[in-house]
Amino acid sequence: MQNTVNTISRIESVSDPERIKIMLEDRRLEILRIMRNGIYREGEDKISYEYTAAEIASRMEDHTPPQKIYHHLDKLLKHNFIVETKIMKKDRVRIKYYQRTSHGFIVRFTNEPIEELSQYNKNFVDDIIRSFGISISEDSKNRLYVLVDELSVHQSDIYDKLKDKIVKKHTDNTNLIYIIRFMQSIALTNSEESFEIYREIADILINQSNFDIN
Repeated sequence: MQNTVNTISRIESVSDPERIKIMLEDRRLEILRIMRNGIYREGEDKISYEYTAAEIASRMEDHTPPQKIYHHLDKLLKHNFIVETKIMKKDRVRIKYYQRTSHGFIVRFTNEPIEELSQYNKNFVDDIIRSFGISISEDSKNRLYVLVDELSVHQSDIYDKLKDKIVKKHTDNTNLIYIIRFMQSIALTNSEESFEIYREIADILINQSNFDIN
């Protein structure tokens, strides 16, 4: 099987609201995360980024049966997050192989996060609060929702700028999405406006709550 990692883009900005909505669904996010990692198969000497539905399903947290993810794969195909790379026959069964169209998808928006991303951010904040048993008022929680949305706007803008500054000869680096995320965190802390947002988030999560980080 041919390793096709170099035939796909490294980073793609996603700005269309419908595509963002498709991408942010929990199952489809998990599928994309699984497909971002390469797979080694017995008898092959190269890593592959092509997956069958069965290979994806077996790596999902709840080991979802393959037949239950096909409609998610169809959605991802339709909205150009994955492509069908080939079909092979085994014991008269046609097996389809899928690959991501990009190693990194970055949500891109201009003024305010769209409704689906705001809901995603809200769920993210709720997960943080539940995971660490943090106790804060409803007003503080609602303020966190607003702050994380504001931070998302800054993150999106910096992501896009960093993507455009990548030296072309290094765009085959499989760690590129992580490199950009690291540089993005550096750029955010160097931004006075973003730094103030971080400070207020920290004040709510640590100083105004019962959470002791020490």
